[in-house]
Amino acid sequence: RVTAAALAAKAESTEAITVLREAIEIARSVEDRKAEASVLLRIAGLELDPLRRLDDCRATAAEAQALFREVEHWRGEADVVELQLRLEIKEGSRQAENLADEWRALFFDAGDRKGEAHCVKEAARMFCEAGFAQEAESRAQEAQALYQEMEDQPGEASALLALAEVLATFGDVQRGVQAAEEALELSKLLEDPQGQAAAWSALAKVQMMDGGDPEEACTAAEKAVSLVKRALKGWATRRDEVKALQLLSEAGVAKLLKIADQNGDPDQEPDAAEKALLQTIFDKAMKAVELAVDHAMNMDDRRLQASTLHTLARGHLVCRSQVGATDAAREGLRLAREIHDRSLEASFLMVNAEVHIADNYLGKADEEARAALAIFRDLRDSEGEEYAKSVLDDMYGTTRGGQGTSAPDASKYEDSSKVQAASESSVVVNQGPTKEYIIESLQVLSKNVVGDDVEIDSPLMEAGMDSLSSVEFRNQVRGLVPGVNLPASIVFDYPSLRSMTDFIHMKASEQ
Repeated sequence: RVTAAALAAKAESTEAITVLREAIEIARSVEDRKAEASVLLRIAGLELDPLRRLDDCRATAAEAQALFREVEHWRGEADVVELQLRLEIKEGSRQAENLADEWRALFFDAGDRKGEAHCVKEAARMFCEAGFAQEAESRAQEAQALYQEMEDQPGEASALLALAEVLATFGDVQRGVQAAEEALELSKLLEDPQGQAAAWSALAKVQMMDGGDPEEACTAAEKAVSLVKRALKGWATRRDEVKALQLLSEAGVAKLLKIADQNGDPDQEPDAAEKALLQTIFDKAMKAVELAVDHAMNMDDRRLQASTLHTLARGHLVCRSQVGATDAAREGLRLAREIHDRSLEASFLMVNAEVHIADNYLGKADEEARAALAIFRDLRDSEGEEYAKSVLDDMYGTTRGGQGTSAPDASKYEDSSKVQAASESSVVVNQGPTKEYIIESLQVLSKNVVGDDVEIDSPLMEAGMDSLSSVEFRNQVRGLVPGVNLPASIVFDYPSLRSMTDFIHMKASEQ
């Protein structure tokens, strides 16, 4: 079991399961039912996350639960129910509410009030993740009340942080900030630096959400980093420092985006003072994440390494440093695939897609975004799916990827032209679309319309396009080069992709 735990810590989940199956055989040979159930529970946990083998997880968890009941081990059974709850949450099942009540009942029946409050609080976080707003808020408030009844102030502070997360996630940032500040005051009263660090981190996350204040997020993140660094020889670990540095970098990027959003004219050159401000914010954000990456690379945890590389890639992408984003995403994608973390894999594919869009390689962007979309759908990750759809929609000016949804905050880089001044490497001079970009885009659009690849010299009307679909195709082509006047008869006047490319490139160059 120790060997398997070490392997799992290094994100070698498949190898860990193999070792744990050996442990099961040993437990069975000595007829230790409790040990066998514990190992099965550990396997089920790995099958759930990160491997996402949901059916295998369900079967393994049921086997563990039967064994715990056989030996009348209520605490083990409670751990199984928690795992089953996480499973149902991932699948968005309403059965999750019954499991959450069953989990709580096990602690209540055992007279463990602190454990009961803890499971109510954690259930609130899980329901928040699943998008069940009312259920999440009511359970977070109930957890707070339970801790208050026990006069457990550290517990009450942790429940307030859960409530802050729930409120902010569902749009009530003001109440989320109030809850996090209450938790901070409690931690200060208790002289609990670890609790204060958690509260500052929560405040930073809440303030980074829509409707929050990125400036306040940066301040809160800096406070968290400072507390963690001072406690590295005490309660804090290097992992805590890495997470705090990532948060500081993300807050800096959010601040850059806010400044960019406040610019009424994205083509207006920022003045010297604003350039200096942008450069300072950019340098601070990138220094934080680069330090996080360095620390993570010295740790035997590939999942943490991949996570920091994702933060680094997003930072470069926001500031239009395509080379930096590409390098970080390439290494991160390799790690994500090594550790079989498909969620991270999809996230890195989306970074690549956005880099290709910025470089005018629409065909490659389409390929990466669709690969990510397929993974998000397979994982039942609705937020990721909407993100991928929105990028595809923005590429074509249509709803071919989805129904006009909004991407998460991290994808707002395309609206942050003013942020380019934060990095010399991010300065982009637009000289119009290249022929390569146009031909790739036309190939993708034509395939979308006729359902098959079209040779660049083949007449479109012979490749399966009719008068109705030619209108749809023409409208999508116009979206490729906004401001360029294309004739309604373009499909007939320039019947092949090659001739159409030459015409569009000529017209765009005249603009």
